[in-house]
Amino acid sequence: MSYSVVRGKPYASQLYLDGILDEVLQSGVTGAKGREGINGVTGEKITNFQILKQATSIAHTLFSKGARGRNVMFVMRNHQAMAAVYFAVLFAGTVPFIMFPNTTVSEITHFLKLIEPCMVFCDEEHHSDVNKALESIPEMKTEVKMSDKEELLKDFANGHYEEPDDFQIFHSQFPRPTECCMLLSPPQWITFTNTVTTCVVYRVPVLMSKNKPTVEWVKEMLVTFRPTWTFFGPEFVKTLLPAITEAHLSSLKCLLVLGAPSSIELMAALKEKLPSSAILGDVYGTTETQGYITTVVPGERLKSTGQVLVDDNGKKLGLCQSGELYVKGPSTIKGYYKNQEAYEEAFSDGWFRTGDLFYIDENERLFYLERKKFGFKFMRAHVSPEEVELVIGSVPGVAECVVCATETGPAAMVIVQHAGDVTREQIHNTVKDTLSEHKQLHAGIAFVRALPHTHSGKIKREECKKLVQELISVGECF
Repeated sequence: MSYSVVRGKPYASQLYLDGILDEVLQSGVTGAKGREGINGVTGEKITNFQILKQATSIAHTLFSKGARGRNVMFVMRNHQAMAAVYFAVLFAGTVPFIMFPNTTVSEITHFLKLIEPCMVFCDEEHHSDVNKALESIPEMKTEVKMSDKEELLKDFANGHYEEPDDFQIFHSQFPRPTECCMLLSPPQWITFTNTVTTCVVYRVPVLMSKNKPTVEWVKEMLVTFRPTWTFFGPEFVKTLLPAITEAHLSSLKCLLVLGAPSSIELMAALKEKLPSSAILGDVYGTTETQGYITTVVPGERLKSTGQVLVDDNGKKLGLCQSGELYVKGPSTIKGYYKNQEAYEEAFSDGWFRTGDLFYIDENERLFYLERKKFGFKFMRAHVSPEEVELVIGSVPGVAECVVCATETGPAAMVIVQHAGDVTREQIHNTVKDTLSEHKQLHAGIAFVRALPHTHSGKIKREECKKLVQELISVGECF
């Protein structure tokens, strides 16, 4: 089955795609030389064959360097060179590990130690940070290649620029679901992997840009290249809506909102600016299931995330009930790298406990309710409270702390050893120097005398979440 479902009903399109995938597995995928992608910075058109030729050359070099079976790290934005290197890594039998492009030196250092890559591919803007991280690990002999420079990639290929094997087209008229896909997802998201891979199969041009996806830049790409399909996160939609008109979105035939929960008001405002015939979907998925769990159903209510069934502690729920979503299928992960304890906590008898609560209506459609687990998302990226708490706890004078999600970002409640020993500025600066932007304490810091705990000493996070909201409302968390 193409999609990971619990016990859902496959659509005709899913069954059709399964047939196509079966043919791919039997005969192999062979792309057309003339199909093009678009460079969002220069407007240059790049064919799939050019990317394939570059990818096979880089793959030959990786293989000759003994990289097969080893890890390779990416610190890159989503441009055509990134796609070529990504496919090369897959062709060479190496394992890609893709970092968030706004990552810090501290985070790069942590993951270098964790996965021990034989090579790091990075953009010019990240080259200095990668080298700084490696300087702190002198025993690690990792090669670094700046990959957004064509001449450096050619030099890396080291003469392996022979023509790839001839392709055979396995369908004389292969259906294209859309005309042009604008890909804004950061490379470490599964939507990047799925989109880059499937668009090659479907022969859909992919519009990518190494520029940061600011509102002004996205507006310019929408007007210049007229994409018909794209993905936005709710936080980006909030900033985009006041700055765009119906004309900016007039080319879109399908727009998916993903990465975090969105409000009905936000979806309604977005729909008002889309063409009446465009499909707008609030979709849901996880990294553990390799992407989407639910799919868009045209004509559904705006807050429906699609059709799938829900289980709560192994018991199947009926209609008009709510519970935690469990998922089981061949696309669910087989484990967390070097963290068996976390895997055993998240999985039971092959079922992935998503930690998200849903309501199922009378038509078997799911509606997201809230996050059950500790982690949350802000600015379309994952925030681990425990990670931020460790950084805050490293500030001298901090006795205990907790990080909670709010509408305006992470907030912290902090207990200090002695009054006046620690300032908000100290904590903000430490977090800023260590963690990415989405992990900053945007909702503020509150100094408190005590935190609620269970009898076993664990922090009661739900009570903390309510308490921090109260502190924000009275102006004591800032």
